[in-house]
Amino acid sequence: MQNQMYKLKSGVAGFLKLPAGGTMEVTIPPGSEVSVLCAPTVGSGFVRVQYGEHSCVVPIRELQKCGLPMRATALGRAS
Repeated sequence: MQNQMYKLKSGVAGFLKLPAGGTMEVTIPPGSEVSVLCAPTVGSGFVRVQYGEHSCVVPIRELQKCGLPMRATALGRAS
């Protein structure tokens, strides 16, 4: 799943770890292109993604349900 890119059909809720502890829920808007940054840890059900200049963790199932997989080109952009 690492290095996979998705274009979101609908918004996806993600979670951002706060410096002072705890988490904040964020919504990645529809139409965003997200890139999976790392493989999920065993049993967590979450994966870290990057969209624009932001990153957060999202449930894998939600990403797969709301995102259309994109193919990477030689330039690193999705087609």
